[in-house]
Amino acid sequence: LTVVGITADQRTFGHVDVAYVPLRTWQEIHAGTVDGQPAAATAYEEATAVAVLARSGAVVDVGAADAAAGTTTRTREDAFGASPGYTAETTTLNLIQAFLYVISALLIGAFFTVWTINRRHELAVIRAMGATAGHLIRDTIGQAAVVLLAATAVGVGAGVGAGALLSGGAMPFALEARPVAASSALLVALGLLGAGAAAVRIARVDPITALGGSR
Repeated sequence: LTVVGITADQRTFGHVDVAYVPLRTWQEIHAGTVDGQPAAATAYEEATAVAVLARSGAVVDVGAADAAAGTTTRTREDAFGASPGYTAETTTLNLIQAFLYVISALLIGAFFTVWTINRRHELAVIRAMGATAGHLIRDTIGQAAVVLLAATAVGVGAGVGAGALLSGGAMPFALEARPVAASSALLVALGLLGAGAAAVRIARVDPITALGGSR
């Protein structure tokens, strides 16, 4: 086979580089035809997949098409799942991502718990001056929101900057605005939950007891 061109971006299947050839050539290779010998007639009737492109707005009777052609139609997502190792890899990566979110929530919650405990006496003074528990919770969550938003902005900026260096190289890497925004919002939400849990615990402390513990 003679190479007539190379795609601008990397094309892989199961982490292996792919080559585009005419269907007839693939059928001969798939049948194990030796160069110079004719292939069996049935070899040109085989195909592993057929892509169907419908016109915009057209209604396709998938069941009738499958019955007539003897095929099984799948969506693009199902086709990805049929790729060797795709489902296992994505499941593992999604599990790692979920654990990272849980770990982040625990770390952020622990940080704000320590931060709130260190401010216990100041909060007790505010309570003794007449502030309600709701006011303390809102004030603590508001301060935590400022810290979380600033830290998330710095983290996203660093991640996008590092991703820009990786994209365009040999490593397959891509950043999309929607996943980045969703992850950032989730981290902020988890952090606010952790800060809220710490604030509720401190807000329930008797101000007299808290002030007495400082002496």
